[in-house]
Amino acid sequence: MRALPVLVSILGLTVTLPAAAQEPPPSYEEELVVREAEVVVEPPEGMSESQRQALGPSSLLLLEDGAFREITAVRPLTPDGGSWSLLVYVDTGQSGRETLARSALALARRAGRLAALGEVELIVADPEPRRLLAGTRQPAAIATALADLAATARARAEEAPAALDLAAVQARARRLLECVGTHSVGGAKALILLTDFMLTPSPAPAGEEAAPSPRLLAAFPEIGQALAAFGWVTVAVGLTAEEVKRPAEELSEMGRLQQLVRGGRGIDHFAPLEAGRPSRLNTPGALDPYLEPGTALLRALLREGAGHLVATEPQLDAALAGLGRRLLVAYRTPAQIDGRPRALEMRLLAGDLPLRVPRWRQSGSPEQLAEARGLRLLAGGRAPSDLPLTAEWVGGAEPPRLRLTGVPLSSREGGPLRLSLVFGPEAAQHLIVPLPEEAVPWRRELTLPAGTRRLAVLVEDLGRGLWSGQLVAEPESDDGL
Repeated sequence: MRALPVLVSILGLTVTLPAAAQEPPPSYEEELVVREAEVVVEPPEGMSESQRQALGPSSLLLLEDGAFREITAVRPLTPDGGSWSLLVYVDTGQSGRETLARSALALARRAGRLAALGEVELIVADPEPRRLLAGTRQPAAIATALADLAATARARAEEAPAALDLAAVQARARRLLECVGTHSVGGAKALILLTDFMLTPSPAPAGEEAAPSPRLLAAFPEIGQALAAFGWVTVAVGLTAEEVKRPAEELSEMGRLQQLVRGGRGIDHFAPLEAGRPSRLNTPGALDPYLEPGTALLRALLREGAGHLVATEPQLDAALAGLGRRLLVAYRTPAQIDGRPRALEMRLLAGDLPLRVPRWRQSGSPEQLAEARGLRLLAGGRAPSDLPLTAEWVGGAEPPRLRLTGVPLSSREGGPLRLSLVFGPEAAQHLIVPLPEEAVPWRRELTLPAGTRRLAVLVEDLGRGLWSGQLVAEPESDDGL
């Protein structure tokens, strides 16, 4: 999000006190900083290219937290415009070997299309994320990296996938959130997540029914909201079956319907009727993830960011083509930077049609990311030292208190600051600290929940994206020494 040199002064707001009070009427002056934000929008299905290219600020209506926002620019993206940042992310514990191989090979065959969309980066988490391919627009490099990934997966096809409990998958989901949080680039961003939709059941004790393995995107609360708020369009790809070619002689639509009804065939073989044009769902298995109850939460999370579910290669083609037809919309917002997501709605004025748009926009780093970082610190992880922080445990009282001191900062340099106290997976507190115009050290003394003995403390500059943190524990008692 870029700051615009636009300051709206709120002047002359006074409160007149009764004459008997013998006091001058109070007044104040505030500066409301108007910033420019961007959001990627999907045009209505069936809109012609000429209509899409003709869209402008006056064609759309945007609401942010229910308030109208001024749209300043509408830029139609193109399949070969290089406007996208594409992050291909693989968690080896959340994708079967064959699913991973087929999905990676399908992307490798489309390396040219990916490169035309923009820079492609490949990251594999096993469980720690590591970069296999730095951002590039070279189709050969993209194809080679994805083909190597597929070959590695097939070489390990005989290995049984590790059983992951909910806590382990939650930790992996937090790593995903931390990974995308380091990509601060603006503009159009797509997270291509290679994963299984129908995960194999986790081993169960004898006599008990095996439960499906927990899913990556469903493991960490509100991760879909955080990904959308960061601006990521998530495309979940899980190709589980080889492509099945359609017979050379097509049945008529009525013939296909009769075959479906008379043959008693299951949903695995269902092919939706065509209405004048081919359907990307007209492939065996294409509808399975949409009808499987276990994918309901995954589908809901993808809707948060206006993303796609891809179970077949035609669906992959449609998803990539859809990215190339989106719009990058810029608008002005006076919303404060506080790390809380802002709800977005957008409509096409002609026909009053709702448009697919990420339902959230970040206003600084989301709180979920601070909590993920804090939990990593509690587990022994490290934090950068961008914002030096001193944390002092104030003993002798119950509940305990924590005294925090930071280096001199001013609102001209960045800010505001957010202090986050993370006590565990389900317990965290966040506090916004405004900065003064002149650089002075900042201080805060906070009361901790009764019984606190250990916590992670983070400080983040929400305006600049810098952060630091440390683990703080109650000092050991000197009794008995």
